[in-house]
Amino acid sequence: MENVTFVSNSHQRPAADNLQKLKSLLTNTRQQIKSQTQQVTIKNLYVSSFTLVCFRSGKLTISNNHDTIYCDEPGMLVLKKEQVVNVTLEEVNDHMDFDILEIPTQRLGALYALIPNEQQTKMAVPTEKAQKIFYTPDFPARREVFEHLKTAFSCTKDTSKGCSNCNNKSCIENEELIPYFLLFLLTAFLRLPESCEIILSSAQITLKERVYNIISSSPSRQWKLTDVADHIFMSTSTLKRKLAEEGTSFSDIYLSARMNQAAKLLRIGNHNVNAVALKCGYDSTSYFIQCFKKYFKTTPSTFIKMANH
Repeated sequence: MENVTFVSNSHQRPAADNLQKLKSLLTNTRQQIKSQTQQVTIKNLYVSSFTLVCFRSGKLTISNNHDTIYCDEPGMLVLKKEQVVNVTLEEVNDHMDFDILEIPTQRLGALYALIPNEQQTKMAVPTEKAQKIFYTPDFPARREVFEHLKTAFSCTKDTSKGCSNCNNKSCIENEELIPYFLLFLLTAFLRLPESCEIILSSAQITLKERVYNIISSSPSRQWKLTDVADHIFMSTSTLKRKLAEEGTSFSDIYLSARMNQAAKLLRIGNHNVNAVALKCGYDSTSYFIQCFKKYFKTTPSTFIKMANH
């Protein structure tokens, strides 16, 4: 009978066990990192106004066709109006904190008047590839002044009729201080050669902006080209031609205004997806979700989780 020798592999088991433990540890570590860091990218976000972003924590990347700005430290972003940007938001340790302030066009004229003449004359000549996104580091009192501006903009829509949030005297005081608040916040930005040109151009209202503002004022309405043309006392053919000269069209502005209004409502966090769909003129929530995902490359629910910080 042939001798058969059985060789035990017990000496190999510790190594195999250790390898399995290592794999398990790496898997758990990946899961922990994933749970601590969530990321979402929003594409095709239209910047309709001169905008300030007060960034406090987390990670944020914002880009257009020419610029990419990456933030992982507190500071403030300055965005020129009428550009399309892509934004990536990333939570760190389950935390992301930022705030957005859109500066009304009429406020920029008062700000520009405060800039010294010698600085205005040194403004950079605009070019096709001129920078449109800027980052300025954090500095003392920036957050407090930013919050004052938010309050001022929310309380000064019509000081002659008083305000539901505060007394009329407070509104008027805020109204007078707004240009100086802006000047203080933009001190670092105003040292850049492009700054004066950006503020001056952002203070001018284009036809595209007028159409955008009309639609944004009532996004639930089913706007037609003739409706908007009547609002600005212009024939439909002239409106189409002038918008084409500005490199856009009524349909593009219409979609952009509705989608950006939807994103704003979702970010504020006071409305669910169904309500936002109705407020932006969509009777079907499923169709709204489809349009939102196609436009921003992310779903409304994903957007809410990250943007409603």
